[in-house]
Amino acid sequence: MTKKSKIILIILGVLVVLLAIAIPLGIVLADKGTVPQPRFSDFDQESDYFIWVKWNKIKNADGYFYKYSYGDPEDKEAEISKECYTQNHSTAFERHKGTVAFCVKADIPGEVTEYSDWIKTEIDPWILESPAAVTLDEDLNLAWTPCTFKYNDKTEKIASYKYNFAIDGEWKIIGDITESTTSVDLFDPIVESLYNYEKVMEYILHPENGWEDVEIKVRVKAVNSKWFTSTSGSYASLAKIYDDSEYAYQTLTITEDIYKSLTGRS
Repeated sequence: MTKKSKIILIILGVLVVLLAIAIPLGIVLADKGTVPQPRFSDFDQESDYFIWVKWNKIKNADGYFYKYSYGDPEDKEAEISKECYTQNHSTAFERHKGTVAFCVKADIPGEVTEYSDWIKTEIDPWILESPAAVTLDEDLNLAWTPCTFKYNDKTEKIASYKYNFAIDGEWKIIGDITESTTSVDLFDPIVESLYNYEKVMEYILHPENGWEDVEIKVRVKAVNSKWFTSTSGSYASLAKIYDDSEYAYQTLTITEDIYKSLTGRS
């Protein structure tokens, strides 16, 4: 190796060492006084729609960049917002059930600033109201009154429900998510199930033994439909803020006369 080559290698080595020292020093020696300290404002789980965050004023800051996360920001599935900007020392964003996180940094001209650590809190889901006035008539029509939900300062109607019925306590899964309906004709599925029910089959085969009443129970609930998670506006908020309602129930006793009227038997 020539003398010139050795000198070049020495110079390169010195540069590498200097860079290795300079980069971490830049991080370590960053001015921590420029990092805001955010905190969540008092939050009413039962009524507040927006989550408010405040932080201390930073000297010479023109404004503040911030991000919020629906879900733990360390989780790959978390929904982290784009970088936002404000000249205030507080901001607000929509509530979201589960973990919510927030971080902020100062915008100081001519300085490179850092984000604060994420602060986190847990937000309870709101529960959708259960359908009211549930009825099941002797023609096996299921009906209920529409449910509503709160979207910011507005009240809107629920667009999806789940329903099914039981024969003497055994539930039959028939109703998936159904949009924009508050009544369902259950005649075909219930009558078909009755034909195959042991009590009824015994009556058909041996009517001399008499009829034994059958209890039909129906249930319906308002659904936080995942179908709406990719849409904007109120239904997107519905999916992120609410959980399904509790079921509302109604029963109908199938007597021999009702069974005959349903099946046309004499």
